Amino acid sequence: MLTPNEQEQERLEQERVRLLSDGLLLDNAVAFVECFEDWARISDAQLNGLLNFSRAGLDELQKFVKHQADRDWEKSEEGGSAEGGTGDRHRSKAQVHQEFYKKLTTQLTQIRSLAKDEAIIPPGATSAQEKKHLSEMGAALAAEFVQHLVAEMLYRKALERRPRPGVTEG
Repeated sequence: MLTPNEQEQERLEQERVRLLSDGLLLDNAVAFVECFEDWARISDAQLNGLLNFSRAGLDELQKFVKHQADRDWEKSEEGGSAEGGTGDRHRSKAQVHQEFYKKLTTQLTQIRSLAKDEAIIPPGATSAQEKKHLSEMGAALAAEFVQHLVAEMLYRKALERRPRPGVTEG
């Protein structure tokens, strides 16, 4: 059971996560998508996988992202047809996925640093307690960022699929 002081520290940290989520992490997710021209070529299945791994903690998420960045996408390429977006349609789907996951690796490293800056380490905490605390903060921030990233990408995909007034298909 947590002491009143520990409960207050936990409450303050949860509030920090919410504030960072609604501010910095949301802004970073939107900026990530805006800087990645081929966002629409990342499949919904990839986004769902990313979202699932984001719930497993920052270490597991980073392992997944590194695996995806290092993966031989050429072997699993599915015909290479583009699904929209404004990116270079001459790049293979494999190149697009590798670039996405490499950029995401950099973003997750920044989130790990942010967790170190924002965590409230209780006075007298052992190194194991500090490591656990930083891991929990990193996991919370990474999950929030990935939720914003996936939501932004799916939202933009939905906007692209929406019929535009005055534009006829066919």
